[in-house]
Amino acid sequence: CIALVTVLDTIRPIASCQPLSVNLDATGNASITATQLNSGSTDNCAGIVYTASQTTFTCGDVGNNNVTLYVTDASGNVDSCVAVVTVQDNTLPTALCKDTTVYLDGTGNVTIDSSYVDGGSSDNCGIRTMSISQSTFTCANTGTNSVTMSVTDSSGNNSSCTAIVTVLDTTSPVIVCQNITTYVDASGNTTITPSQLDGGTSDNCVTFTLAASKTAFTCADLGANNVTLYATDASGNVDSCVAVVTVLDTIRPTAMCQNIDVYLNAAGTVVFTANDIDNGSFDNCTTITLAASVTSFTCAEVGANNVTLTVTDGSGNLDSCVSVVTVHDTIAPTAVCQNITVQLDSNGNASITAADVDGGSFDNCAIASSSINRSTFNCADLGKNAVTLT
Repeated sequence: CIALVTVLDTIRPIASCQPLSVNLDATGNASITATQLNSGSTDNCAGIVYTASQTTFTCGDVGNNNVTLYVTDASGNVDSCVAVVTVQDNTLPTALCKDTTVYLDGTGNVTIDSSYVDGGSSDNCGIRTMSISQSTFTCANTGTNSVTMSVTDSSGNNSSCTAIVTVLDTTSPVIVCQNITTYVDASGNTTITPSQLDGGTSDNCVTFTLAASKTAFTCADLGANNVTLYATDASGNVDSCVAVVTVLDTIRPTAMCQNIDVYLNAAGTVVFTANDIDNGSFDNCTTITLAASVTSFTCAEVGANNVTLTVTDGSGNLDSCVSVVTVHDTIAPTAVCQNITVQLDSNGNASITAADVDGGSFDNCAIASSSINRSTFNCADLGKNAVTLT
C-alpha cells in the first residue's frame, strides 16, 4: 500500500542581530533594510525571510533606536532579535545672512538679535539655536560692523555666516539756547563764541559742534540781536535755536574842550553853542550829542567864565570837561550931549556937573562913569563955552 508521509519543519530559525548606524539625508530622512540588521541568522532549512519592525527614520529618531529583526523560514517558523539602529544627523545647517541697518536710540544705544541678520537659515532637522557675535552697539560703532551669526542644529552641527550691520545715528542734538549780553570795546567792536550761547545742549552720542549765525558785532548792532545757534553731531544731524545777544556800549565818550573869547553885541548879550567850545570830542560809537552848561552871557559876565561841556553818546554814557569862555565888551558907549544955559550967582560964579550936559548917553553894558573937562564958570566966561563930556 502507499502511505502519505507528511514531513514538517517546526524548528525555528536562529535570529542573530548586529547594530547599525545610519545618517539622515538633507531632507532629514534615512531608511534601512532588514538584512542590514542580520548578523548570520540560520535555519535548519534554507529560504529565510527577513523583516524589521522599523526601516525608515526621521529627525525624531536621532540617537539609538531598538529595532526588532524577524527571521521567518519557509515553514513559517519565526525567531527575532533586537538590533540597535543609531540614527545620526551629520548635515550642517545652512547659515544665510543678510545685511541690516539699525538706528541708535536717544541714549546712543541699540540692541539686536539674530533675527535682524538671519536671511533664511535652515537645517534638515531644524535649528536649535542662532547667536550673533555682537548684539549691542553704541555711538562708537556708528558705520559698518561685521557680525558673525552662528547656527546650531539639535545635533550640535554648526555653521556660520557674516552680515554687515550698519549703525546709524539719526537723532538730532537737543539744543538749548541762553541769552547773553556783550559790550563793544573802545574801537566799537565785540565778538562772541557759539559756546557762550549754549544753555546745555546735549546729544545721544555726546560729541557735537556749535556754530552761530553771527559772532561779530559793531556799534550798528547796539540793542537786541537774534542769533541762531546750530548744533551738529558727528553724523550730521542738526538742531537749532535762537538766542538774543544784547550788545551794549558802556564806554564813555571822551570830552575835549577849548577856551574861547566871545564879544558882547550892541544889546549887551552874546550867544554861543556847545560846538564852539568842543575841541574834537569823540566816542567809540561815533554818535555823540554836545551840551554846554551855559550858552549865553550878558554884561554881568564880562571876563572869564567856566562853562562845562557835556558829551553824551547814543547809549547814554557821559563825559565832561570845562572850557573858559572869556566875555569881552568892545563896543564904546554912545555919548550924547545937550546945550545948557547957566546963571552966574551974586559972586559972579556958576558950576555944572556931567549930568547937566548929558543928553541921554548910553552903552550896551551901562555907563560906568561920566566926566566933563570943565565944571566952573565966572564973569570972564560970559557967552558960549565948549564943554567936552566923556
